[in-house]
Amino acid sequence: MNTKHISLMGLLIATVLATEYALIGLPNIQLTFLFFIVAASIFDEIKLLTMIMIYVTIDMLLGGFVPQLYLGWFMAWLVMIFDFKYLSAILAPLVYTVTIGFASIVMYNLNVVAYFTADLPYTIALISSTLLTVIWLYDPLHKTIGGQYEQMARYD
Repeated sequence: MNTKHISLMGLLIATVLATEYALIGLPNIQLTFLFFIVAASIFDEIKLLTMIMIYVTIDMLLGGFVPQLYLGWFMAWLVMIFDFKYLSAILAPLVYTVTIGFASIVMYNLNVVAYFTADLPYTIALISSTLLTVIWLYDPLHKTIGGQYEQMARYD
């Protein structure tokens, strides 16, 4: 991993965090998934794992660090990201939402029925917004970020 790759990964993580916190007032509307699915299609597993660790660490530090949550979110993102490499961009949002829901139930020790009853509208909003952003923005972002990555790879 050279300086150019680290710089591109850092810019992508900063963009993910900036958009996440810019959209924090809208329930379950986020671009985090989109950026990570693009990263999963461009970067190798080591770079992806590094990005996940950095993102989860910064997100936990900004939102309040709780060790068991850190481990839980890291594992949830790890499972989702490596699944993105093998799932279609259309099926991945459903897997993402179910994984986040399951991780929340386990980490917060929630009642499953109560969680799904209370969270159903937000789950529908998350699936819908994630699916729409992937459909509309995946190709342009993949071309832009992937093009930069390929251009850097030529000059290594």
